[in-house]
Amino acid sequence: MIYVQSNIKQFSSGLIQLKSGIVDGLEEGMRQAMMEFVTDCFEVPPTVPLRDGALMEAHEIHVDRVGNGVQGSLTVDHPAAASLHEGISRWGTPYKKWTTPGSGPHWISSKQIRFRHKYLQKIGEAIQQVFREVMVRGHYRRKPFSEITFWVRSHIRRIKDKR
Repeated sequence: MIYVQSNIKQFSSGLIQLKSGIVDGLEEGMRQAMMEFVTDCFEVPPTVPLRDGALMEAHEIHVDRVGNGVQGSLTVDHPAAASLHEGISRWGTPYKKWTTPGSGPHWISSKQIRFRHKYLQKIGEAIQQVFREVMVRGHYRRKPFSEITFWVRSHIRRIKDKR
């Protein structure tokens, strides 16, 4: 007869730390991505019109925890923001002359489409950093023969190979 006993207490505590760390990393990654997003709105054409004006100062970043995830949002609290972003005046005619060179309509939505992979990469890098920090502390590695340990060690090797 073979008797096998396992203690998953350490594994459970490490998993809890990893889960909370991932949400923290997700929040930090979202904050970094949103800051880069606003920077792109100000610097990459089409840029925000009225550079150095009230419209530029009206951009605000919000990063909030929602349930088990994180939500990032950009608000522009200015009366003319919607019409300028769409490039249509309040009378329904399109804008033809922009005050700032390089500025134009859709300065926000064009960045969402054009640089979406860059922003997702920022979030992913922050989560990977949290994962590395938890792994360095030695969680999960104390069980020599479990499948989790094997997966973690192979993942650590892949991380080291990438460096």
